[in-house]
Amino acid sequence: MDGQKVHGMKVYKTKADYRGELLGEMRHGSGTMSWPNKASYTGDWEYNIARGNGKFVHPNEDVYEGQWENNMMNGYGVFHHKYGASYSGDWKDNLKCG
Repeated sequence: MDGQKVHGMKVYKTKADYRGELLGEMRHGSGTMSWPNKASYTGDWEYNIARGNGKFVHPNEDVYEGQWENNMMNGYGVFHHKYGASYSGDWKDNLKCG
């Protein structure tokens, strides 16, 4: 894809918003997507897909921080539950593995 990344902001029909690097109209580079339900993802994007390292905060305040592939937890990451429990390890398609 031709073009240069720019820093910007997009607001979606769902009232979600993105602030960060854009390549044309696509999230590409580092940035933060926030949803009206208070969920957010801050991290790496590649052509509108969460890919690389990132942090997802769930509406209930559980947090996953680690590797992403195809908008899913994939690779090594740490999941912290709001009330203290946590899991560190490998993930495959949003599921603990190992």
